[in-house]
Amino acid sequence: MTNRAKIKELLEKMLSGIHPSLLLKEHISIKENKLIVDNESFDLSNADIFIIGCGKAGVSMSETIEKILGLENIKEGLVIAPDISSDTKKIRIVHSTHPFISKKSFLAGKEMVEFLKKIDRKDIVISLLSGGGSALMSYPEERLGFKEKLGFINFLILKGIPEIEVNTVRKAISGVKGGKIAKKLEGTQIINMLLLDNGGDISAIASGPTLIPTDKKTAKQVLKEYGVYDSAPAKIKNIIDKQSKKKNDFTNLKIKNVLIGDNTTAKKSLVKHLTNSGCKNVWMIDEFFYRDIEQATDKLAQYFKGKYESVSEKGLYAVVAGGEIPVKLHKKGKGGRNQHLAAIIIKKLKGLDNFVFVSFATDGRDYLHGVRGAIITNETIKKVKEKNIDVDEYLKTYNTFHLHKKLNTLLEGGLTGTNVSDVYVFMFEK
Repeated sequence: MTNRAKIKELLEKMLSGIHPSLLLKEHISIKENKLIVDNESFDLSNADIFIIGCGKAGVSMSETIEKILGLENIKEGLVIAPDISSDTKKIRIVHSTHPFISKKSFLAGKEMVEFLKKIDRKDIVISLLSGGGSALMSYPEERLGFKEKLGFINFLILKGIPEIEVNTVRKAISGVKGGKIAKKLEGTQIINMLLLDNGGDISAIASGPTLIPTDKKTAKQVLKEYGVYDSAPAKIKNIIDKQSKKKNDFTNLKIKNVLIGDNTTAKKSLVKHLTNSGCKNVWMIDEFFYRDIEQATDKLAQYFKGKYESVSEKGLYAVVAGGEIPVKLHKKGKGGRNQHLAAIIIKKLKGLDNFVFVSFATDGRDYLHGVRGAIITNETIKKVKEKNIDVDEYLKTYNTFHLHKKLNTLLEGGLTGTNVSDVYVFMFEK
């Protein structure tokens, strides 16, 4: 088995280990008319269970929670997710769009607001949140029109501003995010089941509709930091200015947060499978890479080369890392952040033999449908040289899909049903 084939097999094993069907059942169950969540129990004698949520893993989380709790124990549910098939019976799946918000996002948000009116204070709400919910559910702050919000958020995404910072702005101009759904359910017990797609801020998952916000910056600070505050429409600036001075009171909310999986879960799974597959040593980088792509790839390449040069004993070795590094989009370009990162790595690993590197989106979509990322080897670098391919030109035009298509280095496949950001694997043989 080649290293390239081995990594593909290991990625599939990792996906099985980070799927909600496995992760959720470790944290929630029903026993003797009580809902058991980790070490805490909730009496169901006078309470109905409602399920809400949004995110890329919405369908798989909904299907799993129905199996775990049993249909007889769920009153009703509404979860917003990408347009993929589902077989839920009690939870209605509302399809929406990602990564850009659209009219579907707005209609989905409107449905969620209406659905919340069915829930009483005595009830228990299980909120299933995963990455992608920020775009899938959109309901503007009441003073703002849908098109105004749509245009501005999409403008920020195209600027390549990191997702966490974009989410801070989303919360400020949203009627449902940043704890605003939790406020609508004040007095009701909320249990958040969280699949984390960032470096550690759970309140940023799906822009935190049922979470207490913990943003370190205000929306105004974010926009000023990236030089786009002056580009914001006057109405949005007015809302953001007021939000930066206002503090919401979340003291009366009843919220329990349960983190079921994150990027570290994926990395640890890969380390285990790489070790079991015969690697002599596997190193895991704890850092979550989410900022400047040139700096991140420099750091990754230096670490890879350091480990490559530090060993001489024959055998297989690997380095595992992860993150979600933003890439600016170009109107005429075609690609995704993992394809772009892998293209940069082609330039930075020249001179190394017998290696393979993969940059992989755990949700199964590297911006483009059917593309999960890219996989390169020392043979890729040789092909680039032999065919005189100008990698810089593809990078400059953000057109890395066509580069990988030409090199046969695309990692293809469908949505995975989970979402814990991206993973990077460097495997080499001595």
